[in-house]
Amino acid sequence: MAPSATSPRTMTAKLESKAQLPLISLEPLLDPTSPAAQEASRALLSAFRTSGFLYLTDYSSIIPPSDIAKVFHSSAHFFSRPQPQKDSVACTTPTANRGYHHLGREKTSPATAPKPAKT
Repeated sequence: MAPSATSPRTMTAKLESKAQLPLISLEPLLDPTSPAAQEASRALLSAFRTSGFLYLTDYSSIIPPSDIAKVFHSSAHFFSRPQPQKDSVACTTPTANRGYHHLGREKTSPATAPKPAKT
């Protein structure tokens, strides 16, 4: 999956499904008043508004590798807990935007999505 450049700071990665996810550099945000930071901000907003997904690049200049390691450690610790503990922080309503989802709860493929209800 090779990225293809669309601008000096923002690229897209072509996936097998022909979908494209933007590759956005966080490095320009080190100087928030620069035109490059404004471009990166617009690219982030666009990605969140369209697909909701993106790839971040150049984040190690902003996020220390030790912080990333801590997040992965915390994630592994959480997912190693017994199922009842994970279920205690589960999303309980269709409008909940955060919380635990057990394996298979989220359907990301249209082929496995339930048919819409007739109104």
